[in-house]
Amino acid sequence: MVPLVLFVVLSWISIPQVWGSPGTATCRAEDGFFRCLNTGVCIPRYRVRSYGSDCWLGWVQDESDEDREPLNCTDDEFRCRSLQKCVPRYLLNTKESCKLIEGLILPCRNQTEFTCKRSKLCIPRWMVRNGKRDCDTMVVEDGSDETITLTSCDASEFSCSNDTSSSSQCIPREWVGNGVKDCANGRDEITNLTSCYNDTEFRCNTIGRCLARHRVINDFPDCPDGSDEKQALKCIPDKEFRCHDNGRCIPRSWRGNTFMNCNDGSDEIPWNANETCFDGEFRCHNGKRCIPTHLLCDGMNHCGDCSDEIESCTEPRMLRCPNEPASCVLPTYSCDEFADCPANAEDVKHITGFKCNKVVAGLHRTMYCVLPQWTLTDEYPICQDSSDLCFVNGTFRCHRCLYSDMIISPKQLCDGIFDCPDLTDECLCARNVPGSTLSVYLCDNVCYGDPGNPACSLCNMGQVKCGLEDVCISKSQVCDGKVDCSITKLDELYCGKTTNQDNGINLKKFHCDPIPQEISKALHTVLTKDVINTLVPLEATECNNVVECSRFEDECSERANCSIRHPVCDQIPMGMAYISGYLVGGGLLTVPARKCQLHFGFSFILGSSICNGFDECQGGHDEATCPGSFRCEAGKVEILIYGVRDRVSIPVQKTCDLISDCVNSTDELNCSESTHFYCLNKSPPYVPRTKVLDGVSDCSDSSSECPPNYLKNDALASNEQMIKIRALEILVWFMAVLALFGNLAVMINTALYFKEIKFNQLQNKVGLINNTMIFNLAIADLLMGIVLLVVGIKAVEFSGSYCLFDKLWRSSNLCNAIGAMTVISSETSVLTLRFASHHIVSTSFINLSKLVVSGAELQ
Repeated sequence: MVPLVLFVVLSWISIPQVWGSPGTATCRAEDGFFRCLNTGVCIPRYRVRSYGSDCWLGWVQDESDEDREPLNCTDDEFRCRSLQKCVPRYLLNTKESCKLIEGLILPCRNQTEFTCKRSKLCIPRWMVRNGKRDCDTMVVEDGSDETITLTSCDASEFSCSNDTSSSSQCIPREWVGNGVKDCANGRDEITNLTSCYNDTEFRCNTIGRCLARHRVINDFPDCPDGSDEKQALKCIPDKEFRCHDNGRCIPRSWRGNTFMNCNDGSDEIPWNANETCFDGEFRCHNGKRCIPTHLLCDGMNHCGDCSDEIESCTEPRMLRCPNEPASCVLPTYSCDEFADCPANAEDVKHITGFKCNKVVAGLHRTMYCVLPQWTLTDEYPICQDSSDLCFVNGTFRCHRCLYSDMIISPKQLCDGIFDCPDLTDECLCARNVPGSTLSVYLCDNVCYGDPGNPACSLCNMGQVKCGLEDVCISKSQVCDGKVDCSITKLDELYCGKTTNQDNGINLKKFHCDPIPQEISKALHTVLTKDVINTLVPLEATECNNVVECSRFEDECSERANCSIRHPVCDQIPMGMAYISGYLVGGGLLTVPARKCQLHFGFSFILGSSICNGFDECQGGHDEATCPGSFRCEAGKVEILIYGVRDRVSIPVQKTCDLISDCVNSTDELNCSESTHFYCLNKSPPYVPRTKVLDGVSDCSDSSSECPPNYLKNDALASNEQMIKIRALEILVWFMAVLALFGNLAVMINTALYFKEIKFNQLQNKVGLINNTMIFNLAIADLLMGIVLLVVGIKAVEFSGSYCLFDKLWRSSNLCNAIGAMTVISSETSVLTLRFASHHIVSTSFINLSKLVVSGAELQ
């Protein structure tokens, strides 16, 4: 017992009261930290409610980070839908983010954040060039934060570079002199700031360090001399709020943000309706906050009424739910499996904007999605067909709505779905599309300013007349899921009746049966509302071989009346399932449900679990017969509540896509040779065909650089040998040796002759010329002997794997050199022989002339 007590005491003494973080030495919530209640351990706030306690210290148990209500998130944190935890913006889609990969795309704050080029993640500017790849996510690899240099640091930052014109890294001024080397070169700890900004900073008395003003009187001494905790500052009315208890000055933007910064909570007292906002602030339409303008249009609902993300933006960053205007969702959420709006009203048929098919992160499923407009201007595609690459080589490849700047895909024109807020994508072509089901009647009742249009006699420009009703509605009310034309129902009558089979829209008309109250109560015990909305849909498409309703009624019931029933209708029959009493607040209950014994305890299964890629039933019946799925071991995936699970199948669309989703890469085997090259030693099993013969050995055996039949049509070489004819290789060596030694002997012998001849005799002159030409020929042949020797040596060196070196050898300096030597040797030999033939003819003519003259004299 004594050792145990001693261990606990020592553990408590050694509790890390300070974890430390860039620029801070305390465990403050405003800096992103959470203090465990029992052990005092300081953990990041994004680890709270992460389904796994981080507060334990040795044998001391502490689950205060899990057994608690959700934290109130700050303006720099994003609330996960599944776990209701707070995640910093810069960690979205990373392994520290939400349990279910959200696949979020948020617009970045230009003043304080860096936009990652490929992943589109928003990271603080101090993360740029910090030595770590912070732009990488679980979906996309992106190292742009380590390859780009910031042009300059702003007034609130300290440059880690000595060059003030540009900086490899910019850190907050508050981090200078904090005892931590935040700059890679340590410049922040060897440099003192000459002065502090009075309106934003406080200067420590002894070391002159500059702190943010909200650090003063915050119960954490940041200055070594404690001068920041001795006296409160005089708050600046248009920039700060004064806490009622101790007079601490905090930024005005912190007031009313649902996060208590003042000890007495005075910063969260409701706003007075008469209070006004100052310059640089935006007043929320609900009157509850004044937020700084740099928080506008960043994809996060800071106001609570979405006015900072819709009405204040040139291009709305969020979408209002049609049936509940006070609620809004991100465009990314319109194509996932969560029901964020009531009755799944965020369906794409109710939303305007650019739409396409894309693979939803974390689901491995292709869905029809709305893309944020700000993602359409870069060079990285999100859509499967790359249709979102709207700007290519200075050419605009998409379409703009007639009366707005909204961009849509060419495929969205005249498809029967209103994608432009002004309805022009359909109304300008309704009469010209053969077989279009879109009513011309609706478009005739839109007032575009034509005086001859009867609708314009009653309604204003941009309004829609409700047909025979003398009622005018806004164009935004058309196809919003809510009937505004009470008699004609014109505004909703023709919505979603598409003629385009390529737009991915699947209209759901089958109403699922409500689940038993006991199951609903059990689910609410362990799951959040948005997850339940996903697991228990209200609508489905019947008889499409995809089980959606909780008890399979869209595929198995008499009401659906499917001619071909899904196999699970018989494999997983209806029965009485047991529900544990602790889930429903009573004894053991039985309810009618689709019954099977699940791996994690329940004895019933919901339709959303059929063919989802995971064996829920212990017999595997839920994944046994799944059209459109490819069965394989696809690794382990961490799923909310269920923990780590084995994925047993992937969508068939994921096969042969050059991405190994299965553990053994079986999804990429037996694919077209036009896209895949299979390594001979299967390490790795394959590489993209584009990597074949690219000068890099992507296969461990280098077979990608030596594919079969690579040199099939070469007359001299093969994949294995530089000289594939053995007799020719022997001849090359024989001629090389003969040329080298033979011509060296000739050159030596000729040199000795040059030394002995006498130049005053005519015959010696002729001999000199003859031997000179012989010497030149010997040099030329010697060069050719060197060429043959090099070829022979390289043939031996490359023997057995010549194709691996073929391109390298042909482009090498040595190969170019012997090529030049071959030309010089040949040209020298030809020139010498030409001169020799000329010399022989000339000499013969001269001798003949002499003989003729001598004969004449004798006569």
